[in-house]
Amino acid sequence: MTRSSHRDRPQWRERRGSALFLVMIMSAALAGLALSAIYLGSHATLVTKAFDREREYRYAAEAALAMGRAQLGQDASLVLDDSVPTQLLRQQPIMGADGRPVPGVLLNMWVARTGSKTGEHGLYASIIAEARDSSGGGAKFVRRLELMEENFARFLDWSNDWARNGCYGTGEIMDGPVFSNASIGVCGGWFKDSVASASTIGDRGTFDKGQQEYQRRIEMPSLARLERLRGYATSGNYYIDAPTNGDATTARLRIEFVWWDLDGDGTAVGDPQEGFFRVYTNQNANRIRADYRSNSDDYIKDNQCGDWHYMDGKLQFFPVSVHDESWFRDAMLAPPNRNDNRNLLPGYADWANGPTGEAVILAHASAANRAAIMRGGRPTTAPGRKMAGALYPRCFPAGDPHLAPTERSSSGGTWTNADLERGGDSASFTPSSPASVANGNWLPWTGPAVDWSRFPAAYRPPANMRPYLWPIDRELNPSTKGVIYVNGTVAVSGVLNGRITLYSNASITFVDDLTYATDPSSPDCDDMLGLIAAQEITIADNGINTAQDPVNGGDPGDTWMDDDMHFTLHGVLMALDTFVPERWNAGAVNMSTCNGQNIGRGCIYQVGGAIVNHREVTYDGAHGFMESRTYDKRMSRDSPPYFPTTGRYSDNRFYEVDPQGFEIGAYLNRIGQHGS
Repeated sequence: MTRSSHRDRPQWRERRGSALFLVMIMSAALAGLALSAIYLGSHATLVTKAFDREREYRYAAEAALAMGRAQLGQDASLVLDDSVPTQLLRQQPIMGADGRPVPGVLLNMWVARTGSKTGEHGLYASIIAEARDSSGGGAKFVRRLELMEENFARFLDWSNDWARNGCYGTGEIMDGPVFSNASIGVCGGWFKDSVASASTIGDRGTFDKGQQEYQRRIEMPSLARLERLRGYATSGNYYIDAPTNGDATTARLRIEFVWWDLDGDGTAVGDPQEGFFRVYTNQNANRIRADYRSNSDDYIKDNQCGDWHYMDGKLQFFPVSVHDESWFRDAMLAPPNRNDNRNLLPGYADWANGPTGEAVILAHASAANRAAIMRGGRPTTAPGRKMAGALYPRCFPAGDPHLAPTERSSSGGTWTNADLERGGDSASFTPSSPASVANGNWLPWTGPAVDWSRFPAAYRPPANMRPYLWPIDRELNPSTKGVIYVNGTVAVSGVLNGRITLYSNASITFVDDLTYATDPSSPDCDDMLGLIAAQEITIADNGINTAQDPVNGGDPGDTWMDDDMHFTLHGVLMALDTFVPERWNAGAVNMSTCNGQNIGRGCIYQVGGAIVNHREVTYDGAHGFMESRTYDKRMSRDSPPYFPTTGRYSDNRFYEVDPQGFEIGAYLNRIGQHGS
């Protein structure tokens, strides 16, 4: 019997519709991909169109800012209102590069003053441009350009016209911006910075940055605009009435800036509370000005001018009238070991080494010998500082504390030796002068009382001087705005520690140097001075600024009665008339040099600028002062408090503004149009 084996075969069943289902799934997926591609492509198109539209709005807004910037810079009739914005464009189309309007875009544009309205730290304006959908939709783009108004202080030299034929001559170096509305005469001057004119510029000079002619005029501020300074000064207790309001020769009030080292560290850096000024008035203008050359008033020559020397181990000042009485012997001994004709007082071993003994006090009445004493000195350093010479001729304006000895000795009163010692930084300060000095008076400070106890006793001013020191810093005078307003003519001098703008609605004259307490070339210097006069600003032709003849009491002179042979000024000045040395074409002849040139009175060493209506000459070759100004680079970005602006603007900052709910009035209120 045969056996056989076999394997069971699988039984296949039919699976109906599976292929169709798979096809449907794949078709749906492909359809979805297609729809996604269509959707994404459509979205990309919409996004692209949206970005294109945004670019159009941005382009329109920025173009509007540029147009507003140009109109503000060129349209002299465009005057910004202090309270409401000025609308320059209202629903206006913007033209594209093809010369046709950009479709669907309309522009609104406003210009308004923004920031602090006071102008203490500069004036600002904003141009606001709104580009929006012309169809009335909500799409828009808002852009703001903030502009800073240019300050007159940025100019080294600015003039409206030239009152006389003159030019920038050989030896005159201008290292800051120069501008004039008139033709600028050049006959050898060197210009290291920009030179621009609303007319023409001479070509006989050196121009490091070229020349710009036929520029838009810049107008000086009006008297009404300057009169706003009165309110700022009054709020800070710095409004001062002067006895006169004529030209500079009539000044019977003077302001002297004072730096007092209250911590004894020898520097004003970081010590703004050490800045003061004091105010003096006198019935006699010649004495306020120390007009030595005036033969009609011998009191100045006899009492306000004299020599410095050591006596009893102290540096003292004795004017000529004291020499007439009992201070010096009539014959002075020649100094040992010297082969010249200079005479010195007995007791001096050498010209530069100070006293080796006490001066012999004997009668001295010879006018010739008095003159020899005056001529025996030489300019070294200012009184009150370290002296290098034994004798030192010096004149002072009336009221100066250094004149206390002669004022007291000539008053007829009874004074002790201590009373008659030198004044200045000592307890011999005299608040009120005797009748013989024309009843001059220092004016007391009437603002908030100064707490002197906060400063070390060893460095405080003398007790009788403190009430007459007017504080400059806000720490001692919280309401100050840094503005002094003088209602009348004023004489000025001294050492400034702080920031001040002094305005006279008449004239200003310099009776002596006016400098900063910190060297203006130092990066630590924060001092800044602005001087503004509604009339003229002059350099007084007096016994301090001009060489005099001590024998004949007049000029041309052969003796300097100041600390050097030049005039030094730190600060920027503005005169709605002119700035000029008095008698610039007369007086001392070639007594000094400036920039290698012989000149009558020396250099005007100024760090700052001069803005004047009428540009005058300052010397005629043999007489007067030659200008040697140095630009204070801080003025390119800063200015003295509330110093006037030119009406020209420069870009400061850009802002992109949230367009949601934008409305111009609400926006200006929010950013503080004339806010604090």
